[in-house]
Amino acid sequence: MKRFRALPKINKQRLQAWLMIASFLFLPIAQPANVWANASDPEQASTDQAIHSIVTGTTWYDPNAGVCAIVNGQQIDLNATQEANANTVIGIAKTLNLGQRGALIGLMTGLTESGLTNGANDGSYKDADEDYSGTRLKELSLAQPHDNVGNDHDSVGIMQQRVTGGWAGLGSSYSNLGNPEVYARLMNPAFASEAFYKALMGVTNWQGMDPGAAAQAVQGSAFPDRYNDHRAAAQSLIDKLWESAPAVPLPVPLTGAAPEAATNGCVGGGSAAILNKIHEFAWPNYRRAGSSNAMEKVPAYQAAVDRAPYKGDCDGVDCGAFVTIVMRESGADPNYNSGPMGNTVQQIDYLHRMAAEGKYTRVANKAALQPGDIAIKSHCAYNGSSLLCEGHTFFYVGSALHQMDPNWDGDAASASQCERAPMASGADTFEDYEWYHLN
Repeated sequence: MKRFRALPKINKQRLQAWLMIASFLFLPIAQPANVWANASDPEQASTDQAIHSIVTGTTWYDPNAGVCAIVNGQQIDLNATQEANANTVIGIAKTLNLGQRGALIGLMTGLTESGLTNGANDGSYKDADEDYSGTRLKELSLAQPHDNVGNDHDSVGIMQQRVTGGWAGLGSSYSNLGNPEVYARLMNPAFASEAFYKALMGVTNWQGMDPGAAAQAVQGSAFPDRYNDHRAAAQSLIDKLWESAPAVPLPVPLTGAAPEAATNGCVGGGSAAILNKIHEFAWPNYRRAGSSNAMEKVPAYQAAVDRAPYKGDCDGVDCGAFVTIVMRESGADPNYNSGPMGNTVQQIDYLHRMAAEGKYTRVANKAALQPGDIAIKSHCAYNGSSLLCEGHTFFYVGSALHQMDPNWDGDAASASQCERAPMASGADTFEDYEWYHLN
């Protein structure tokens, strides 16, 4: 805790009431959570109240005004931000079919680590082994939407996941401290919840474990017993929110916006962010090669091409440019196609490498395709002394975009080398391509 303010003189009866409430409020916050300050400067809090607020966890409590979070582990009255985050934690558990047991563990963890608030990091943590003062930890975490600021190691977000760890799905590296994408992911409550649950699903027999022990198995806290301190509070949230909390479509769209609800379940298994960008960037009807309008780009796509570092061989009107720009502009994979040229040879190499790291899954069964999945093929052969390469890549959309837009008339979206701007198209044959799903 930062510090207490001095209490004004009060009568004995009021003091006893205050102490009874404080005994419930003053719950220790487990590592790796740390001391948090409200996004508003505590020094600016009113000093003329009959009883001053105290800070515990992430919330200002005023016994005169009523308690805005946990009183005794049973009564729950969260503020709007905390309740939205609780709904997200529950919604991701629903999507992953983890049931109320999984949601209970997720909520216990979020309550313990951050009070279900989204924390930035001021970068001031320092000990004999770690010093973040010379990094971009403060700058990049404060650049993300946040509710408060803390300084526990390099932890951020509602689950207090470490930036240098592998939580963002981009590897464990000190260089993560300078990667804005890591912060965008870990400070997105839906992504942070999904990352937590994926780690939980890797714990053997987590369903049969004590919930606090299951949380500890994921988090590795220096204070493992404190998760169970919030079990009753988490259960109260489930009792209150379980029926109304919507499932959250995955993968999480990393655009800073709230995840969109699935339409008849059509985008729940794919990427809403990818599909939304395809719908924004591609013509909904097939455009015949050689026709007068075949190369015309949708205005939103033209604007994206103008921003793109890779435009393809035909200024954005080729297959590789279209897939690359959609993946980057949607936020689904800002690092997609890291090769300097971006042709299908380099893209398929990128997908192979990312699949080996677990970022993508290769889809081996046509029945398992999900909207937003990427098809790609590439072949190189020597013609005399020259190496000639050819290939194609496009998105599978299934019926998802037709449900979103009745004018959409294909089960795929593609662009062709100097022949057609991005448009609705057929998915060709499954067997001719390698297929990849973004995890």
